[in-house]
This record gives sequence, C-alpha cells and structure tokens, in this order.
Amino acid sequence: MASVSELVLSAETIVYGFAIARLLHGAQKIFTSPKSSFTVKLIWVTCCVHVSSAIWSSTNLFVIDKLDFIDFNIRLIFAGISYFMCDSLAPHNSENIESFHNHFFEIRIRYWVCNLLMALNGIAQIEYTAKYNILPEMYNLFYSVVIIPWILIIILGLYAKSEKLQLLAAALHLIYYIFNGIGTMLNSASITN
Repeated sequence: MASVSELVLSAETIVYGFAIARLLHGAQKIFTSPKSSFTVKLIWVTCCVHVSSAIWSSTNLFVIDKLDFIDFNIRLIFAGISYFMCDSLAPHNSENIESFHNHFFEIRIRYWVCNLLMALNGIAQIEYTAKYNILPEMYNLFYSVVIIPWILIIILGLYAKSEKLQLLAAALHLIYYIFNGIGTMLNSASITN
C-alpha cells in the first residue's frame, strides 16, 4: 500500500506534468513566432522554473510523512492553479494563436491572479503545517523572502497596463523564481546539511 507521501507526490507530479506538457506544446510558437515578445518568453521561462521549483519543493523540502487530507488538498490545489496558469499561457490550441504578445495581454490578469492564488495557497500551506513545529526562523524567512516579494511583483503585474511595466514585472518575477530556486538548491545541497 502506498504511503501518504507517495500519493501526494504522485498526484502533484501528474498535474505538474500536464502543466509542463502545455508549456512545451506552446514553446515552438512562443519562441519562433515574430508576433511573440520578450515579455512572453520571460513568462514562459518563469512558468517552467515555477513548475520545476514546485516539484522539487514537494519532493525535498517538506516533511511529507505527516501530511493529512487537508495538506494533500492544499498542495493539489497549488498544483492545479499552476496547471491553469500554464494552460492559460500555452493552451491546447497554441498553434492557432497568431500573436502570443496579444495573447499574453489578453490573459495577463488571469496569469497574475493565478500567482496571487498560489501565494495565498502558500500562506495556507505554511499556516496549516505550522502545527508541525516549523522553526520560527523558517516561518519568518518564508514570509520575508517568498511571500512578500511575490505579492509585490504580482501587484505590479496586475496593475501594469503598459508593455514596459509588464516586461519589468515579468523580469522581476523570473529573477524572483531564480533567486528562490537557488535558495532551494542550496538548502537541499549536501554541503549545507
């Protein structure tokens, strides 16, 4: 019989696999179409880094053995929102999108709202799992390094109407994910443990 951790990881991995499939499906058009933009390419890379970090965090950072039904559903909702975000950027009919630049500006609110929902879901995860005696330093670090910067970038992306501000939000978002990815990698590296 599978353990709870195996069930959580399997469910999340399946949903994240669908998200990556959507991104890969749209990649050719996003990167080769003259009607794509640098902003869209940054968003695509950010989505890939997001899914990669989410899968790694699921398998590495959390004490999965103590998860319960609520934990499972909170984490599955996060994976589902990730899929919806990736599917919005690169839907099943990506080959029919004439201009990914215009497409992104049509779905940009959805993209940033998905990020906001994931940030709120992250808060729910940390608040619910705080019962597992997370160290106060890690709790404070989560809010100061992960949640607050993420929400500030999301607010910029939500309210930015110009292409230049969307590019700035997309670039900051990618830098944010790279920074957190490096932090996650260093945290899990054998040299630091």
